[in-house]
Amino acid sequence: MVLNICLSPFYFGYTITYLGTFTFTNISEIFHIDMSKETAQGLFNGCIPVGAGIGALTSFILLQKLSRK
Repeated sequence: MVLNICLSPFYFGYTITYLGTFTFTNISEIFHIDMSKETAQGLFNGCIPVGAGIGALTSFILLQKLSRK
C-alpha cells in the first residue's frame, strides 16, 4: 500500500508528460473535431489534473459508502 502511494505521483507526472506529446491529427479525423489543434490539446491536457482532483475529492465519499465496517 505504501509503495502504491509513493509511486502514484510519478505515474501522474508520467501521464501528464506522455499525453502532452499526443498528436491530434488522427483523433480529429476520426471524431471530426472542428476546433483548432491548440485548443483541443489544451482541453485534453487540462482534463487530466481536473479528473485527478475530482477523483481525490470523491474518493473519501466512495470509501465511506463502499468499505466494509
